[in-house]
Amino acid sequence: MKALIVEDDLGLAELIKEKVEASGFETYSVQTADSAFKWLTENTPHLMLLDYSLPDMKGDEFITALQKSELSIPPFIVTTGQGDEHIAVAMMKLGAKDYLIKN
Repeated sequence: MKALIVEDDLGLAELIKEKVEASGFETYSVQTADSAFKWLTENTPHLMLLDYSLPDMKGDEFITALQKSELSIPPFIVTTGQGDEHIAVAMMKLGAKDYLIKN
């Protein structure tokens, strides 16, 4: 099974990678929404861990862009350093399976 980690903090991405791989996933990491979009044009992961605040766009903008494209949206979990209930609700409405606060 494949998991895509979309996280701009390289240290945090490595920690997430270790945990996800320990659960049996083959992981791939990218640091921007643009890189994730390009990766998804050629790959279909079983899970995507999506940082809400990426350098080039917010998570909701990224999911909306995927919805407008021909690409299928994998099951995804949103991660963020911002504990905002409004963001959590909005992302769940866009299809997020869960919302995790990083600290």
